Formats: sequence, C-alpha cells, structure tokens
Amino acid sequence: MRALLVVNTFATQTSIELSELIAAALQSRVDLTVVNTEAPGDATTVAKEFTDARSGNSNHSDNEVIIALGGDGTSNEIANGILSAPMDSTQNTLPILAALPGGNANVYSRNLGFHRDAIKATAQLLRAIDSMNVRTMDVGLVSTPTHDRYFLFNAGYGLDAAVVARMQEYRASRNRVSDARYLATALQVLANGRERTHPHIQINEYEQRVHFAIVTNMSPWTYLGKRAIDPAPRSTGSDGLSVIASTSMSIKNVARLSREFIRSADVANNPDAITLSHQNEVRCQSDRPEWLQIDGEALEQVTSVQIRQSKAALRVLTCV
Repeated sequence: MRALLVVNTFATQTSIELSELIAAALQSRVDLTVVNTEAPGDATTVAKEFTDARSGNSNHSDNEVIIALGGDGTSNEIANGILSAPMDSTQNTLPILAALPGGNANVYSRNLGFHRDAIKATAQLLRAIDSMNVRTMDVGLVSTPTHDRYFLFNAGYGLDAAVVARMQEYRASRNRVSDARYLATALQVLANGRERTHPHIQINEYEQRVHFAIVTNMSPWTYLGKRAIDPAPRSTGSDGLSVIASTSMSIKNVARLSREFIRSADVANNPDAITLSHQNEVRCQSDRPEWLQIDGEALEQVTSVQIRQSKAALRVLTCV
C-alpha cells in the first residue's frame, strides 16, 4: 500500500522527532512518503496533488491512504484536498483518510477510536491498516458567498465560532494552546454583555433568534482533557446533521448549558435551547456578520451560511 504522511510540525503536540518515530513505524507496513507543511492550506494542496495523480493513474491501488499528523485543522485540510477531485470521480478512486493526534483536542482522530497519545494511536493505525478497517462516512459542507468547505465533525456559527477565532489569533502568535486557555477565552467572549443580551441568528424557519448554532456531523462535539463533551449524542456521521442552539445567554442558562455539555447530557429538554437532529440541510442568517468555524478553525465572518451533509463522501480508517 502507498501512503502519504502529512505532518503539521506547528501543531500543539507534534514535533520533528515524533514524526520521525511514527514514520519509521509506518514504513514497516506501507510505501511511505512524508511531507511537512509550512503554512495554512499546504495540507489541502498536498492532498489534492496526491488525489489528482492517483485519479490519472489507471494502475493505482484502491487502498492508498493519506495520513494526517497534526490537529483537527490538518485532517480537515486533507479531507478538502481529497474531496476537491472532479465530480465524476468514483468514491473508490479517492484516497483513504487516516488521522493521528498531534494537536490539542484531536477530536476527529479520537472520534474514530484512536488513542489521544500519538504513539499508541500509531499502533492502532497499523492494526487498522492490516485489517483494512475502512468506514465510508458522511461529511458536512458549508457554503457562503465566498467559500465552499467540507467539515468532518462540526461547524459553528456565532459565539462558538467567535471563541475559535480568538484562539486562532492566540495560536498565530506561536502561543501554545490548552483546554484552560479555551475556557478562559470562552469566558472573555461571554463577558461581553451585548453578546449575552442580543441574539442575532435565525436558523431555518424558526422565528426565535439564537446566539450560536453548533452543527455536528458526528459526536462527541469536542473533548475537555479525557472527558468527551457530547451534547448531540445522536450524531453518528451517517444519519444527518444535529443542531444545538441557545436562545438565551443569561447567567442561569450559561450555567445550565455548561453543566449539560460537561455531563454530555442531551440539551433537548432545555427550554432555552433549540435542538434538531437528522437534518440534511441547515440555513443560518444574521442581521450582522458572525464568525463561522469548521472543525475548530475559524473561516470567516458572514451574514448567512448554508450547511449540508454530503452522503458517503469519504473513506476513513478507523479502529472502532
């Protein structure tokens, strides 16, 4: 099997030394090429070139794989590179995606059953390669006036995405991120009284405005250390999108939502929340620009976004 290992050495828990250890282990099973990314978007370009070369080669194997070593943003970029193939490409002509943890939360790789330690996850990946434990999964697609981007596990519009945008600025200064930093940033955003009192976002045909909309393609939504944060347990990656939105950001409801999120309790019984499941399409619009994020990466500020699910779009190596 031919494999491409795409390494983001700027990710929180990734280093040249770690990537060399993992590459040595992978070379025992696959014909491996290693590429280190230098800037945002590089992983998409590399994955697209690999996919295009594969599509033009009639002798390719059906089981070539692109392995992400980095954070969720690296996996997202590779998925977008794979899925940028011409529309007439059959699914089996596209490479398989694998994700190893190298960032902070590593939501996607952990959702696929891999350990949060990169070395232990590599051992799991080798077993998945040996058994060809491949699952065909749905992905999400966000469309704005300027972007069409796929996402793997979640998208957010509003306050959730504003926190991600703040964290992205923090990472851009070469600061190391952590769960504690995320929580501190979330509190800073929530401290803005205007944000708490004036919801601006409309979801589908609902008349009541909300402060944020979290759209999940698979669960858990994220992780806090070892703890899974799973407010939308119905998201499986194969049965439609789930939506969680809040109509109130009062101190009382923020405290309730925090408890529900941390306990992975279904928020459907919260009177100040809107929850939807098994959605093929979600439309959000606002009377002012709001931040949009996908898979933990801030994309842009927009006044409207359409979010859809693309069925059976991507083959993925899993250990579950």
